[in-house]
Amino acid sequence: FVDEGGHLLAGVDPEVRELIDPIGEGKPGMLWIFAAAQAWSHDPLAPARATSALAGLVTAAAIGVTLFVFSGPAAALIGLGLWALFPYAVFHERLALLDPFVACFTACALAAAALASAPGSTAKRLLLAALAGALLGAACAVKITGLLTLLWLALGYVLLQRRFAQPLWDRRCLAFGTGFLAPLLPFAGSLQHLGERLSQRNLLPAAGAHGVLASVATGIAGHLSSYLRWTFGYGGWPLALLIAAAVAAALLSRERRGLGFAAAWLLSLALAGAVYHQAYARYTLADHVPFVIFLGAALALPFSADAPRLRISYAAALTVAALAWFRVDWQIARTPQLAPIPADEIAQYLTGPWSGAGSEDVTQLLVQRATHDHVSIVVFTQRFAKPGAYALMLAARRTSGFTVVPATFDSPLAVGAMKAAVARARKILGPRLAVFVLAEGPFLDEAATLQNAGVRTTTVLNHIRPDGISGFALLECDPVTM
Repeated sequence: FVDEGGHLLAGVDPEVRELIDPIGEGKPGMLWIFAAAQAWSHDPLAPARATSALAGLVTAAAIGVTLFVFSGPAAALIGLGLWALFPYAVFHERLALLDPFVACFTACALAAAALASAPGSTAKRLLLAALAGALLGAACAVKITGLLTLLWLALGYVLLQRRFAQPLWDRRCLAFGTGFLAPLLPFAGSLQHLGERLSQRNLLPAAGAHGVLASVATGIAGHLSSYLRWTFGYGGWPLALLIAAAVAAALLSRERRGLGFAAAWLLSLALAGAVYHQAYARYTLADHVPFVIFLGAALALPFSADAPRLRISYAAALTVAALAWFRVDWQIARTPQLAPIPADEIAQYLTGPWSGAGSEDVTQLLVQRATHDHVSIVVFTQRFAKPGAYALMLAARRTSGFTVVPATFDSPLAVGAMKAAVARARKILGPRLAVFVLAEGPFLDEAATLQNAGVRTTTVLNHIRPDGISGFALLECDPVTM
């Protein structure tokens, strides 16, 4: 996926870092979140995805801690297991994205707040409150939109205070605020520029013909249905079964335990709809933490009741749902393109224009050509922000078969610069040089630009996406004209 390439290369390639601008994108922590994976400079993608999966395990554990404090061990076990199996989380935590880390840090922040709300010494509770603030600050440093989780964190804090009959305002709030600032101090000199590019990229709402409020209301109405569709698209009928059972259990209990977290989840989705101009399922991964806490707290209620048949029924429902989700998770791990998850998510990450589908064929062809023909290879790609360009740049780090040169294809002057680069490459690498251009869909302007500049090309590979549109076209340039 294109964002994976950007996240990994920004830490090791100054040009990519300058283009992405982590501060302007509101992602200053992007440069260190995958630092360990970047130590494997030859192939950082696999360890980066493993790091993301590890963050998911920590998220599940944090949910378990919160539920243990809030509702007891049964709820903790249920909530931990649900997050570990929830296909929504499993799918996104297999990618080298920032959103799993936002979910991880905010879930840990709520767990620390839960421990700070439980009985204990004043010093311990103040320290835990400061830790909760620092974890939220870390989430915002990874991605500034982590600040949106403050809504459900605040509501969760209120529910925890009511659970233990604690005041809503005391020194713990000051400790939380102090802790929140600590992770942001390294970026203090550039905080004024934090996130300034988000509006330029049309990611935030803008004043339309009827004003900002009307735009926000339209966003809530339009995006909330998308977020819910994605939630149920990943969860399927097992999720509907669990929600029905959880709501019934909560309504039949005197405490209505867990319903407050369900409200926090829905309000968070509405807030995401108001803030984000463009909706993507990964944006609300962290907002599903209170949702799973609601399910865990409510579904555990029958297990403390003196009703054996009810306990058996709920145990059966949990088992059936868990087995169904495990089947989906297994498909996500083995054949994600065929998994029963939302089709637009499969297109977004696996088969569509922003996925790297087909880039493996390009890499294999280039390596074979360099090996069999004993030639040096230079590949011109679009200048970043494209999955094929990032995929080849990552592949070039683990093989010496070819060199990737990011370029622009907007005018014959750009082709002149490419010809000058080829001339320099022949002096360095020798006369046996093959030159390729990777054209990326859906609009393949590169071939026309090269033709207009007098460069003859031959299409040696054309990867057609499932929608019938060319995703990657590898063009070999005639050495006489290049």
